[in-house]
Amino acid sequence: MNTQQANLMEIFYIIDEFCKSFDQTIKKHSLSADANKKTRNKKSKLSPSEVITILVLFHTGGYRNLKHFYLFYVSKHMTKEFPTQVSYNRFVELQKKAMLPMTIAAWLNVLEFHLLIQLKLQSAKTKGLKGIKYFRELQQ
Repeated sequence: MNTQQANLMEIFYIIDEFCKSFDQTIKKHSLSADANKKTRNKKSKLSPSEVITILVLFHTGGYRNLKHFYLFYVSKHMTKEFPTQVSYNRFVELQKKAMLPMTIAAWLNVLEFHLLIQLKLQSAKTKGLKGIKYFRELQQ
């Protein structure tokens, strides 16, 4: 396994673990559906974790167009990593379902970054004024 595959596996693992915990939290706090009303909960071939991973790869890659990225890179060169691929139109539909967990994950990462800066600021106060000026510049 080369480093690119290892990085992809690591990214997918982090996203998948977040999606699993997100789904558990949503199920725990959502209202139950009517027993009389039938709902369709058919599983998709591509999981939300895989959709988010593909979107992260698109944003970190050099492609400008998601359609070209999906059709010409993911569909042709990443068949081992994503064996159950869907059409591009279906992928666009699946993005809507993956948008909420992806947005919350990004928001939590921003909060984590700000918390880290605040902790660094507190530790810099004990070390001296130079550290405080440096971390305030980072914060802005």
